[in-house]
Amino acid sequence: MFSKLVSCSIALTLSVSAASNRLIVFGNSLSDIGNIEGVKYAIPWFPGRFSNGPVWNEYLAYNNNYTLINYSIGGATSNNTFSNGLSGGNVTIPSVVDQVLLFNSTFGGKFNSSSIEDDIVVIEIGSNDVLGSALALATGQVQTEVFTTGLVNNILYGVNFMANLGYKKFILTDIPDIQKTPSAQILGQTGGTTLNNYVVAANNLLSSTAASLVTSYNGSIDYIRVAGIYKFLKVVSDTSVSAALNLENTKDSCYVVVNNTLASSCNNSNDYLFMDGVHPTTRVHALFSAIFEKVIENPSFDIVDSNLIDLIKANNISSVSSTQNYLFSDSSDNTSPLKVDEYTIKNATANAAFLTGSSNQSSSGSGSTSSSSSSSSSTSSSSSSSNSSSSTRSIIFNFASVLMPVSLLMLFI
Repeated sequence: MFSKLVSCSIALTLSVSAASNRLIVFGNSLSDIGNIEGVKYAIPWFPGRFSNGPVWNEYLAYNNNYTLINYSIGGATSNNTFSNGLSGGNVTIPSVVDQVLLFNSTFGGKFNSSSIEDDIVVIEIGSNDVLGSALALATGQVQTEVFTTGLVNNILYGVNFMANLGYKKFILTDIPDIQKTPSAQILGQTGGTTLNNYVVAANNLLSSTAASLVTSYNGSIDYIRVAGIYKFLKVVSDTSVSAALNLENTKDSCYVVVNNTLASSCNNSNDYLFMDGVHPTTRVHALFSAIFEKVIENPSFDIVDSNLIDLIKANNISSVSSTQNYLFSDSSDNTSPLKVDEYTIKNATANAAFLTGSSNQSSSGSGSTSSSSSSSSSTSSSSSSSNSSSSTRSIIFNFASVLMPVSLLMLFI
């Protein structure tokens, strides 16, 4: 299966971008907003997303007036050399390491340091490293330290690279609790428990290493915080929280795909926690966005039932759905453009001059540029908005050669 890098069709609200802080997101399908096309799915995803509506970073950007620059690509690992070495596969989808380098090729050294000091960089990754190496991990062929150290080092590579570009605020996500997803049925009890041990070890190392890394920068970065997807999946599945969220099913997939064919579907995906084996529905994304916002405000925010129920009530999240959504330009029309100032890789590349120029002009004082290991102009052809027909740089992704069950692979792209 092959696909190329593109953007979803979005009208750019250029006047907003100049004054807004940026939310820069690297990751996989949990964060992707339209960086893949050319793949036909059996599941009726919301266009460009692996959900039935907008995803967490779109809610976060809109609610906080951020300009969203999203480099996340469905199927991404932390580092393909690392992941392929464990699995014996041949994943070529741009990993988080690749995504950071793509960002640098367009924006490295282009922003004034004062214009990015309040931007937030998010790295959401790890699930595909686990699932891509599921067989090797479940059978104990990989030492825990080799896996955890390699994964965390890949994530922190992204942090260090972006810090060297001048970014000061970082949110990392840990790896989800795969045992809480419908896909766990494929793994079996023993396999699921074994994989969970790797996940917990990696998450613990990520938290401790992130804390020590902040200290090593001696005040040149503001923070590195971890948003806990692992704990979130546990808590959102609790009866009290799922009831507050108006979810009727937290265990099963709304859509079941067998051999790339839709085998069964539910009547209303908004009643479900999961669209498929791992991907949450848009209401769940909205709640996770609210948690992100709290983590930004308060690093001690605890993901427990009472706090999540408070967030659901305060933000009226239970009313969010794939058909009625405040992010839609017409709240009752899910085909209307989103009210989010957002850029996929293609649109960010095409509009780089505007994004950097306007930001630098509006920043106070300093004309100095941020530190950068590399600064190069865009290699994409120009295409400025949703209606552009210009060509853009294409990156070919090969999904077919990953050595893991196809049904399991498809859950995470």
